[in-house]
Amino acid sequence: MTSEVIDQMPNQLELEQSCFGIRMMENCLFFGERVISNFSIEQITPLCAPEDPYTLEAIYLRVCLSGSVFREVILDLRKGALVRQILNQVPACRLLVNSAGIYLDAFLLDMAERTRAQVGPAIYFRENGLHQLWNNKWVMVCGDEVLGDCGNTAVFVQSTVSSLRLAWDSELCVDEAIECQVRAMEANTKTVQVAFAFTLLSALRSELMKRGFSTFPLLYVQGVQNFGKTVLVTQQCLLYDRKDSAKVAAKLEPISSEKGIIAEISAYRDQVVLVDDMAKSSNISVERDCIKKMAGLIRYAANDSERRIATSVGGTKVQVCETGVAMTGEIPFTAASDLSRIVQVLLTVPLRGGREDARRVAATSFRAWIQWVLPQMDDWFEKLRCACEQAEPVGQARLQKTHILLSWVLTCFYQFARERKVIASERYFTSAVREAKNTLSGLLGAQADLIEKSAQPVPKGNLSWYILQGFRKNEFRVVSRKKLKHDSDCVLEDGVLCMTLSTLKDFLRATPWNELSKNDIGDRLEQEKVIPPIGACKEKRRAKKRIYSKRYLEIPLDKLKKAAINYE
Repeated sequence: MTSEVIDQMPNQLELEQSCFGIRMMENCLFFGERVISNFSIEQITPLCAPEDPYTLEAIYLRVCLSGSVFREVILDLRKGALVRQILNQVPACRLLVNSAGIYLDAFLLDMAERTRAQVGPAIYFRENGLHQLWNNKWVMVCGDEVLGDCGNTAVFVQSTVSSLRLAWDSELCVDEAIECQVRAMEANTKTVQVAFAFTLLSALRSELMKRGFSTFPLLYVQGVQNFGKTVLVTQQCLLYDRKDSAKVAAKLEPISSEKGIIAEISAYRDQVVLVDDMAKSSNISVERDCIKKMAGLIRYAANDSERRIATSVGGTKVQVCETGVAMTGEIPFTAASDLSRIVQVLLTVPLRGGREDARRVAATSFRAWIQWVLPQMDDWFEKLRCACEQAEPVGQARLQKTHILLSWVLTCFYQFARERKVIASERYFTSAVREAKNTLSGLLGAQADLIEKSAQPVPKGNLSWYILQGFRKNEFRVVSRKKLKHDSDCVLEDGVLCMTLSTLKDFLRATPWNELSKNDIGDRLEQEKVIPPIGACKEKRRAKKRIYSKRYLEIPLDKLKKAAINYE
């Protein structure tokens, strides 16, 4: 809130000033005839919730000390005694009669309500991100800046939120920035485009969760050291700076406990938080603990669920994730439950090229996109709803929903670029959207394949153990040589089980070893020392024994029993 806007607001204290026996005179507050403070109050502005002009959230004051010294103070109604907040924020202020504090609190609340009824409220934003005002218009709080149409209503942003600023460049031509961003996305569809799409989507997370999206994907950038994992996320996702230090905001280290990381993540809303560098370790237990910690973080950050934790004063605190969580690391996720909740970007070569000011370009493009999409936000949410309804059910429902969300937000961004005339033709727009969807299909399809593989049953034993169990349970049709009729028939001669490789492969289809090819089966039995090496025979083949013009694999039962290992 600028001082010019504040000065234009009416002086609410021209209302009756004797309410609750409180009077102001000569830079002091009086209770009856008694001086109770060394300060007076020059102005009161009621601050209400964005969605409800009748819900008082805070009070803005101009506190006047001796002379003409003013201090601006915001009193939060959720933080207890109002007078105590004045004293904490302005150390020079003194309350000379402690018992008068409750009367002064009541006086301030009454004056705020009277002012709200006469001149209307200002809006108080407690949180970063997307908000829908009481008049149904959408606005976006981007740190110290509120984007969107608030009309003539004054706005105030909580100090913890306004301590951040979007890292956009006011001197950079907006259309030039958008064009550079589009070109970077076009040249790096599997990295820059996916990371920036995640940033766009994360800016809308709080509202998406309200609209029934029970899960929200995380971004995981995997690659070896010095491949540019952190650089990619920093340039395309971490678009806020801390104003006090000019450092990149929302960048966390994974060395904290799981509870500590979750507590920090819960403090952000509708932006990307990075948990950086989940590195490999020579210590297996350290690496295992790191994976376990990240798995717990994935479940918290992906699910639309609350966590209740005990506070130091005996109560409980609710934690909800309303931000996009990005992680970098060298360790691949293999569990199906993890893979279904993430978008995995794999860096196979070091990132090279690109502009040095790529982060400012991304932030400038992001800001312009927000300003463009806010007036039509309801229309785009309706398009998303229709896309979800029209989608055919598939096996990996979470990954399908991730594909829909990212495709939707990328289509929205490319539509924005087309209306800015950065994208010149309908053909280019259609091609860009198609390529984006294909890229996402490839990335998420690879994750679906990994999930399918991880869903395969774990072997109870080695290959020899399964063959031995099949023999003991009469799952092979064993006949004499004279009664051989079918290709699936087996022969037992001199303690050696003879069967075709096709018969053995058919048997293994009902076991966890079902993916082995005929060559793999022979190699495995050779490794388990059931059959001799293929090079030990002249014919250089696994199935050496010939019975009635057919080739049979010879499996000595004594060697099979010796080689069989039960994993359980």
